Amino acid sequence: MKKYIVILIIGAALFVALKGAPLYSRSSERLADYDTLFSEGSKPRSVNTKAYAHFIMGAMLDNEGKFNEATEEYKKALQYDSKSSVIHTRLALSYIRQTKYEEATNHLNAAITNDPDDSKARFILALLCTITKQYDKATLQYEEIIKRTPRDLKALASLADLYVIQEKIKEAIDIYEAILKEDKNSNLAHFNLGIFYSKMDKYDEAIAHFDEAIKLKPDYQEAILSRAIVYELKGQTAKAIADYKRVLEIEPLNT
Repeated sequence: MKKYIVILIIGAALFVALKGAPLYSRSSERLADYDTLFSEGSKPRSVNTKAYAHFIMGAMLDNEGKFNEATEEYKKALQYDSKSSVIHTRLALSYIRQTKYEEATNHLNAAITNDPDDSKARFILALLCTITKQYDKATLQYEEIIKRTPRDLKALASLADLYVIQEKIKEAIDIYEAILKEDKNSNLAHFNLGIFYSKMDKYDEAIAHFDEAIKLKPDYQEAILSRAIVYELKGQTAKAIADYKRVLEIEPLNT
């Protein structure tokens, strides 16, 4: 009996900790995404050799962390090819590294104007708008990407995250349900849906998604703990205790 009381106390403490934490798990690392895009060696569409020479020099300087010098090289490249969306995007990324967000925004908009189908420029602009808390503008860019490529899971997940920030839980649920249609084995999508449904007091739906997440990833501690909390809210104490014990078995707490 004493053992169960201890488990319940630990469970309550974990519940308090969870309430203070974000109620969903982000499916994309926003601030890291543009670093990944930054490292990709895209070649401008233009065959202008002078533009490309300055572009390559800028990329080399970027890789060395010399962002001011890289910026100047990209500017020179644009003098020879002002309509290259790739050069505008790389210049924008260099400005982002220098936290010059207004300049970055201008060049990303230029890239999109020159090539409306440039999903990379749209994605980076959405990330930048998210960083600067311009959520409506970020949402617009993700929606434009999805309109062109409906199965872009990264854009879908990022849009869902934005909906959560804006407390548009119903819209976030619709996005994650769409993600599951494309990737039924996404334990993260099931986990997030479980969290969203629990926030809406739809406990049976929440448990169903936590079950799927745990089935896909048996040691998914966050999902097991979240399911335990929902069981407790439903008054199913025995099941809650079983899940709390399972969390402790996966990663015993130091006492």
